[in-house]
Amino acid sequence: MTNFNEFQISCLRAEQTQLSRTLEKERQRAAESRQEYLAAKEEADTQEGRARQFEEEIRDIRQKHKQELQEALIHRELLQQVLFLLRVSNLHR
Repeated sequence: MTNFNEFQISCLRAEQTQLSRTLEKERQRAAESRQEYLAAKEEADTQEGRARQFEEEIRDIRQKHKQELQEALIHRELLQQVLFLLRVSNLHR
């Protein structure tokens, strides 16, 4: 083997070593990025779950308020009827 061939082999080995290091660094960055992505996705899923829970609570509160309002209107109507009957009975005395 000539010195030139040995030099080429040496250069190729050095390049291979450098490429292996670069590849390993890229793999580490990819793993870190994946961990960051998974953490962000978990946080987003948690926030989405909380948002759904709040929406459900709001629906429940609105439904309860609507029911209470209907009951108050019925109560008011009954009171008005009672007052009317009392007035009518007082007129007939």
